Formats: sequence, structure tokens, C-alpha cells
Amino acid sequence: MRHHFATIAIDKGANIRDVANYLGHENIDMTILYNLGTSEGMKKLSNTINV
Repeated sequence: MRHHFATIAIDKGANIRDVANYLGHENIDMTILYNLGTSEGMKKLSNTINV
């Protein structure tokens, strides 16, 4: 459920640091992994590094 919450919250535009803090993550690495597991997360990553 935590993974689902994080994924939905980030996809809806929540700040990833806010989501990480809400979930009690000491750093955002785990939260980033949650988001990269989705096709939307991968698309965002692709768009970010597209040169």
C-alpha cells in the first residue's frame, strides 16, 4: 500500500521530497525507486535526460 500511495501521489504531482517525508524515508532513494517502477515514472525520467 505504501508503494501504491507513493506512486499515485507522485504521478498526481506531489513533491517527491514531501512524499518521502510522509512515508518516513530518511532519504528519497526509496521513493524514487517507487516512482521509477511505473511507465509514467520512466517517461518522466526519459524526458528529463533527453538531450
